[in-house]
Amino acid sequence: MAALETLAIMAYQQPITRPGVDAIRGVNSDSVIRNLLSKGLIEEVGRSDGPGRPILYGTSTEFLQYFGLSSLKELPKIDFERPASRLHQIKTGHQPELPLDNHLLKE
Repeated sequence: MAALETLAIMAYQQPITRPGVDAIRGVNSDSVIRNLLSKGLIEEVGRSDGPGRPILYGTSTEFLQYFGLSSLKELPKIDFERPASRLHQIKTGHQPELPLDNHLLKE
């Protein structure tokens, strides 16, 4: 699960550094990134201009082949606002009331 989560982050946010992945996941991703590199699903694509010039990672052509994609444009669209609002809900403990779909309620 950690590998799929990291791959998804990298696919949608590339190029991204390991600290960038860690910030999104909330845990250290060193071993997951090493594993993905060894399998050829991600690759180093450059260096950031930030302090320490961390390595930038992106998905590889092997990633595209493995998931049957011809380009990253074929990735499903994601509403990035929705996960962020969900993260806010988790952090604050506030769960907004969800509208009920009356047609789903059958007596």
